[in-house]
Formats: sequence, structure tokens, C-alpha cells
Amino acid sequence: MQNDIKEIFSEIQKSGQRLLAIDFGLKRIGLAHSDYDFKIGLPLEVIENSGAQQTFKRLQQVIEEYSIGGIVIGLPTRTSGEEHTLTFLVKNFKEKLEEVIHLPIVMWDERFSSLVMERQLIEVADMSRAKRKKVLDKLAAGYFLQGALDYYQMLLKKGE
Repeated sequence: MQNDIKEIFSEIQKSGQRLLAIDFGLKRIGLAHSDYDFKIGLPLEVIENSGAQQTFKRLQQVIEEYSIGGIVIGLPTRTSGEEHTLTFLVKNFKEKLEEVIHLPIVMWDERFSSLVMERQLIEVADMSRAKRKKVLDKLAAGYFLQGALDYYQMLLKKGE
């Protein structure tokens, strides 16, 4: 996966496109995108998970609107790295997405992304639960996208 990221991200960046991050959830799906320099992950929106057809339709709109050339999907696992029910649902989502949207898709460890962002919203922004619910998933997507972008930038600096 690590070698794939450098190759895939480089090709997308050279084509003048951006990355889309997807934080998949049973109720809501958080979206974030990269800048064109692949240095910053920017939260975009939260969409309701109202079924594959509507979700994929909205994703296609976002891909066209934001000049997306590849996708990073957050892979949820237990703290130990073990897979659980949501892990398998996310992998299934990725497989279905690949059938409809023909872009490179990579999985990225999203452990703690929602937890970290929720704590920030509580401690720093003093945001109510109702307000957090509206933004948490896009912030989590931006958080793990930033991790993937930082990793990519590190690989470029090392020349790997």
C-alpha cells in the first residue's frame, strides 16, 4: 500500500487533479479533498448515507465539481489493527464504488480520526452534540486525508 500511494498520488498530482477522502459511515459519509499541491486536506461536506445509488450519484458530482483524480477511503479497524464489522462494510463499499467510479482508490488507516476531531470540537470549539453531528465526519475525512498527504510528502522528500 505504501509504495502504491507514492505512485498513485504522483500520477494524480501530475494530471492537475485532487484527491477525495471518504469517511464512510452507516448514517453519514464525510468528504474532504486535497489542494492541488497535495499538501492540505480540506473538509468538504457530510452526505447522508441514503443508499448506494444516491451516494454514488453525489460522489460523481463532487468528483466532477472538484476535479478529483483519485480517492482515499478511511479504513476503520480496532486499536489493535484487527478488522471488525465496519471494516468489512467499508471494503464492500470500496468494491461497489470501483464498479461505478473508475478512479484509483486507496485505503488509509482512519483509527482515531473521529475521536480526535470530536475531542477538538468539544474542548476547543465547545460545540454541542447536535452541531458536532453535522460536521464531524467531514472533519474526520480531512484529518486522515492530511495524514495520507503528509506521508506522501515525506516519501517525496526521502526520494523513495
